[in-house]
Amino acid sequence: MGDVFKDLEEAAGRLIPRNTGRNLNPLNGLKEKVKSECEIKADSIASTYLSKHPNGDFDDCVDLATAGAIAAATAYAGPGGTAFSASFAPPAARMACRRIFPEQ
Repeated sequence: MGDVFKDLEEAAGRLIPRNTGRNLNPLNGLKEKVKSECEIKADSIASTYLSKHPNGDFDDCVDLATAGAIAAATAYAGPGGTAFSASFAPPAARMACRRIFPEQ
């Protein structure tokens, strides 16, 4: 019986790369894509907000851009996108809206 387990372990070792130096965690790539998606969407929403509300408010812009960035990340990557966007969307929205509404 011990030989069977040893054979299975060796077969699994051939199928599952070990110590390849590559990170096989699929969430790492997703995190960067979601961050990029949040930044792109926040910029787009902030620009649209300014064109429709020329006398708009920085805080309103941030609220709309944050919500839009989270929605875009969720549509892009599902629940994982929602989880990551919770940390990426608010700063991306603040930066996008700060470019449009600079501090005086």
